[in-house]
Amino acid sequence: MRHPAPDTISETLGKILGYSQRIAMKEIEDYKTQADTLLAAKCRDTDRIRQLLDYMLAFGFNKGMRSIYHRLCVHLKDLDSECAEKYKGYLRDMWDSNDEKQPAKGPAECLMVSSATASKGQNPEKA
Repeated sequence: MRHPAPDTISETLGKILGYSQRIAMKEIEDYKTQADTLLAAKCRDTDRIRQLLDYMLAFGFNKGMRSIYHRLCVHLKDLDSECAEKYKGYLRDMWDSNDEKQPAKGPAECLMVSSATASKGQNPEKA
């Protein structure tokens, strides 16, 4: 069995990384546009905000995305402060973690909190 030459592997990895970066930049621009739209409209739909934050979390390695993410968290804090704090923690745990930290349980935990609040007859957006 013949193995590819190291130069071929390096070139292939370089192409893959370049492609990944182009995809990430496009996603970042798309998410920035969506976030700006939600913020300009003063959106109160916490499900929609959380969904966007969930998608954005995968791109937390990018400073620009983190900035947008934090702006949405500030907006979410006015609607559901507990959930906003959890989303800030998810970003820290995923991208700023060290060996001593426990990984976050995940964004679904906010949904469970909101669902539990709603089942008690409270409006989860005001809880």
